[in-house]
Amino acid sequence: MILGIDASRANVMQKTGVEWYAWRIIQEFKNIIPADVRVILYSREPLEGALAKLPSLWESRVIKTPFNRLWTHLGLAYEMFRRPPDVLFIPAHVLPLIHPRTVVALHDIASVRHPEAYRMFERWYHWWTTRYALRHAWRIITPSRFTAHEIQDVFSLGFSRIHHAEIEVIHLGSDASSAITSEQEAPPSITIPEEPYLLHIGRLERKKGTLDLLRAFEIVKEDSEHAALKLLLVGRPGVGFPEIEVMIANSPYRRDIHHLGWLPEPEKQRLLQAAHVFVFPSQYEGFGIPLLEAAACGVPVVARRAGSLPEIAGHDLVHWFDESYELPLVLKDALLDLEWHQYVKSEGPKHATRFSWRAAAMRTWDVLRRALQNGRG
Repeated sequence: MILGIDASRANVMQKTGVEWYAWRIIQEFKNIIPADVRVILYSREPLEGALAKLPSLWESRVIKTPFNRLWTHLGLAYEMFRRPPDVLFIPAHVLPLIHPRTVVALHDIASVRHPEAYRMFERWYHWWTTRYALRHAWRIITPSRFTAHEIQDVFSLGFSRIHHAEIEVIHLGSDASSAITSEQEAPPSITIPEEPYLLHIGRLERKKGTLDLLRAFEIVKEDSEHAALKLLLVGRPGVGFPEIEVMIANSPYRRDIHHLGWLPEPEKQRLLQAAHVFVFPSQYEGFGIPLLEAAACGVPVVARRAGSLPEIAGHDLVHWFDESYELPLVLKDALLDLEWHQYVKSEGPKHATRFSWRAAAMRTWDVLRRALQNGRG
């Protein structure tokens, strides 16, 4: 039996959510897929780091194309035409036009629910690739019941109505720190502030609630009790970032707002472990890994009650808000509720153990195993 896996996203150097998902699932697969199954990892470039250390009967196959954007539909599709595996696993959304029996992971349909956060071509491309995957995949995997319900709502009614593949919900993991490889370790490049700080991890854009967070931070800072408070923003710029830049530059508290950009996992974990409160004001999430990572570190969380977050988070581990105007007051309460801080420090790591990458990989392998066996029948 031959299992093919699209490893292109896992091989990206500056990983975020979907790339880390692909990387961690593949790394866990190395320990659980039986030795008699041949596995082929397809990528744009040669595999790097721990990803390149392959078990027996595993191999990597580099597929070169002149167009980076259409790698899946040109390069990977042509490889599927020439030398198809028995089953193909796509960890990140886009199913090649030519494919064998395939399992696809769809993480969200944010481009449908929040089109303002995407450029016109991205909106169309995400809609088309999602619809194509739903029609042609053998199984669909989603990271939450919320995402599964969203897909059924959007693609089972009206103009978008299609007969789609069966959906299986497999929650992701939270044990990020245990998956960091030694090659990523380096001398710290970020100095942890001595003052208390709010931490946000995610793209800096309207959909992620960045503007709401900046406005709330200014209101909180007006209280002399929080004069020393800082705000640390970790993540790459997203759609509409210039508006965020202007707001930071014009803020009376701009010296206390620090945009650190993308950071490697060890640095991100150091900041997370020392944060006073982790703030996650996103308007839409298919899962919400950073929220679980905060819980694993015992860090209190303030989050918008949106998307999959209520499904994933421990209810008592989060101070929730619904509307943007509520965020400043919720932040003030969260900063001062020291008894709650102690509760989260004790109970957060326990909650996070309910979500592991090993469990996610084992359930995903079970889907792939059934695909392989049914294909032989």
